[in-house]
Amino acid sequence: YIGVAEMEELVQAGVVAAGENRWQVAREKVLEFPQVEWHFIGPLQRNKVRHVARHFAWVQSVDRVEVAAELAKHAREFGKTITVLIQVNISGEAQKSGVTLEQAGALVVACKNFEGIVVKGFMGIARQTGDEHTLRREFGLLRTLRDDLREQTGLALPELSMGMSEDYAVAIEEGATMLRIGRKLIL
Repeated sequence: YIGVAEMEELVQAGVVAAGENRWQVAREKVLEFPQVEWHFIGPLQRNKVRHVARHFAWVQSVDRVEVAAELAKHAREFGKTITVLIQVNISGEAQKSGVTLEQAGALVVACKNFEGIVVKGFMGIARQTGDEHTLRREFGLLRTLRDDLREQTGLALPELSMGMSEDYAVAIEEGATMLRIGRKLIL
């Protein structure tokens, strides 16, 4: 939720990839900073897919076949391939987006068949808690899912996007390859 001025500071400090979770908030920054590798990290509504497909290199929040198909269609229209992560609801909290652990494999297999997108792994958001045991368990669920699906599908699935400003250290210890850090960067 930072503005253009804060984004300019981050780019000048060396940030080369940035994430946004709403197209309306991202629009101005995406157009102002085309040199940044943009990651869409929020729930993706079908009516915003075309905009996201045009401007984002990554979508970390694919949680439905319909959205994946629409994203792939627009990626082809723009002559590009978009890297996607399947969002998994690792906390089991009703208010969080993402497929269940049980649904994730079917979504990966479905996405394999869509020209225009390539699945590189998973994204998950742990519950907001200071309990390290709970965080480790939830991040561990995503890592285990990835490892199991690597074996079952033969896909590399190298990326695990998990961990934010408050829990990134535990996420790293549990295998995160990408972190979604916001508040810690702009304090």
